[in-house]
Amino acid sequence: MARPRPLLGLLLPMLLLPLPGKAAPVSPLEEFPDGILLELKGSCLRVVLLGDSIARVAYAKDPGSLGKPSLAVTRPLSPFRDWTLEERPSRALLKTSRITVEVAKATGLVRFLDTQGNPLLSE
Repeated sequence: MARPRPLLGLLLPMLLLPLPGKAAPVSPLEEFPDGILLELKGSCLRVVLLGDSIARVAYAKDPGSLGKPSLAVTRPLSPFRDWTLEERPSRALLKTSRITVEVAKATGLVRFLDTQGNPLLSE
């Protein structure tokens, strides 16, 4: 038996679309061996891939604070490099063999998708 989808799940994608006639400004994107850095108005968003299904998302006003080691990680992970970046006009897609991390360049909205493009998690 199919589980009914809530109305919010259907409306949310429509809320993310830009209004007609008003193009959303896109932020510059910088690629690194382990992820990306997106500069937003007065802040930065950093997405680091730590494995084929693990991504660390950090947001800060000061870009220098994004490079600090995490207090929650006691043993650093080895760098994960088996991913690709697909850049589109309004979003960036960081793809591994198991997940895709989608980042809206204008807003910094992050979504996690499975290999078929189905949402796993969205902010």
